[in-house]
Amino acid sequence: MKRILYLLPFLLILCFSACEIIDSDDILTPITADTTTYNDQRIILLEEYTGNMCPNCPDAAVEVEKLMKMYPNRIAVIAIHSGVFAMPIPSRGYTADFRTPVGDSLTKYYGVSAYPNGVINRALTNGNHLHGYGEWESIIGGLVADTTPADANITVKVTPNADDSSYNVTVNTVTKQYGNLKLCVYVTEDNLVCQQANGTEIITDYNHDHVLRCSLNGTWGETIGNSSEKTYNLPVAGTGWNTDNLNIVAFIYDEANKKVLQTKQVKCPAL
Repeated sequence: MKRILYLLPFLLILCFSACEIIDSDDILTPITADTTTYNDQRIILLEEYTGNMCPNCPDAAVEVEKLMKMYPNRIAVIAIHSGVFAMPIPSRGYTADFRTPVGDSLTKYYGVSAYPNGVINRALTNGNHLHGYGEWESIIGGLVADTTPADANITVKVTPNADDSSYNVTVNTVTKQYGNLKLCVYVTEDNLVCQQANGTEIITDYNHDHVLRCSLNGTWGETIGNSSEKTYNLPVAGTGWNTDNLNIVAFIYDEANKKVLQTKQVKCPAL
């Protein structure tokens, strides 16, 4: 007990000598942390060029499904029907026409002349944009570990309008600026059944998924900044589209080289 009493004055002296009054000019301004959440898991965009009369295109579709199972929720697919293999020939049973102005424009831009073919993130790989389906696995496998250079985050909200004749589509983007960025918002449809060539055979009830239907903001989209909110109207009345099977595919790309930095795909609610 006496030892504690002897130590107490000494401890009090240490406490007071350790305290120092800081001049107001020397007080540091608190640093505000960046609390923005970035979605750095990169979603890969595969644009598949195909057509109903293309005999090898079903093999490419099988490859797409395999890759989507290998990398769940990491690949968004847009199937672009274009060129001579997508032209309807009713006399031969090819009555479906899935061609679009957007798809035709992209086909011309990338010089697609052989089918099936694919463009991955609209990026050059080994000096080429176009790659046969035999190359897709190796290219995509090399990208799944990447994070987006722009640390981009995309959120998409789709809500039916009151009369159930259209949707409101709101796309929010947040990026750490990386050059001049643009946003594209496309619509795709799954489960479209029609006749399809398959090698030397013909499948009368072939099921097509990821079919490009339209763009909500043009072929090449619109410019965005570090943070943006874009709202679009998607009319569906009279289109013949099945609203149970519609998807929105939104992606951000660098205007300088067209390279896609981040993609988001969401399913539209049924009307």
